[in-house]
Amino acid sequence: MERINRSRYIRSSVHLTESMTLDNTNADTVPANVLVEAATMTVDDSVTLTIEEGKTVIPDAYNIFG
Repeated sequence: MERINRSRYIRSSVHLTESMTLDNTNADTVPANVLVEAATMTVDDSVTLTIEEGKTVIPDAYNIFG
């Protein structure tokens, strides 16, 4: 992770190399926020990230949970 200048923003990333589905079986059965422990997420060309209804993906841009 790298702090950008004197801001609270932390440059960090995660690399998704396998397909993933966020749904009621792995992200709770109610509307849910799924926190990514990085500011950016890179998804490989041959990989899919499916975010089903009621799920929201939020990047941790300020490293709150890091």
